[in-house]
Amino acid sequence: MRAGCIFFSVAIIFSCCKESNNNSVLSYSFKDSVIKRHFETVDSISSYDTNTYDYKLLKAYYLNDTNYLQGYNNLLQSISKTRNVWYYNDSCIHQPELIDLNIEEAYRFIYWKAFCPYSLNITIGKLEREINLHFIIYKPYNDYDSLPCSIVDEFNKKLTVREWENFEEAMNRADYWALKERNDRNGVDGSGLEIYGCIKGYLKKNAIQTKTYHIYRWGAERYTIGEAFMLLLKYSRNKKGCLVVND
Repeated sequence: MRAGCIFFSVAIIFSCCKESNNNSVLSYSFKDSVIKRHFETVDSISSYDTNTYDYKLLKAYYLNDTNYLQGYNNLLQSISKTRNVWYYNDSCIHQPELIDLNIEEAYRFIYWKAFCPYSLNITIGKLEREINLHFIIYKPYNDYDSLPCSIVDEFNKKLTVREWENFEEAMNRADYWALKERNDRNGVDGSGLEIYGCIKGYLKKNAIQTKTYHIYRWGAERYTIGEAFMLLLKYSRNKKGCLVVND
């Protein structure tokens, strides 16, 4: 009787484990089939953007593409070393968000360059015919000698309507609002440029809305969007730091 009970108990446990394993297999099989159908659907849509990190990462995971996954892991480690301490490095910069400014339209450019002790923070905003450029050049926190973040120079400069139009043309040529937030171009050295944009009173579907956007580019000087940034540097008349634009 006792032996029979033990046998019966073992049989129940084995049955449960087998059922659990079957469910697990079915679960993974179902997930794979859904992902497969997703890629089949995406491949049939010519306008679908397959260059995003999300798409590439999902496909690499599905195909077990270890080379891409390792490269992506290296990218994440590189970003964590430079980006996670960004706000700590910029602790001396105290500015309101663009959406909190009294503007119709505004953009903020944050620039750093390898082997350069200086970084730039440039904000341009427009309210009717008043255009203001707020310029900050500063030294971020230095890991080597533990020097804190410090501002080298900070000032406001009034720009003309024509200067704003020139800047706006540069942004339009770069098609800022249609750019991807990030691209696949990264490197150890070089430079980084963040651009924040905000338009208030944006008409969409018969409703007034506020539009905001953010992009990051490594080595932005080589792209069209870099022209807009260099134009603001020219308007600032700044002569300090590692990046200066002469008239």
